[in-house]
Amino acid sequence: MSETVCWTLKTEPREWQATALERWLRCHKGVASVVTGGGKTILAFLCMKAFKRDCPYIRFIILVHPRKSFGNVSLSRCATFLRV
Repeated sequence: MSETVCWTLKTEPREWQATALERWLRCHKGVASVVTGGGKTILAFLCMKAFKRDCPYIRFIILVHPRKSFGNVSLSRCATFLRV
């Protein structure tokens, strides 16, 4: 079963995100320690998009913290920035 997903980003990545993505692409692993609101979701999106380009049949599971205030913000930001 193949599905077409149009993954687009409404904004350009920040300089640190582009650098982190380049480093992540070398070995497909890493740790990003970033302040709240610093762009971890965008970095994760960039990594998933790059990985999906290499492995088009890959699927992702995105876990969101169950605390209502945090979860709603994360889902809203995903929908806005990732156009999903």
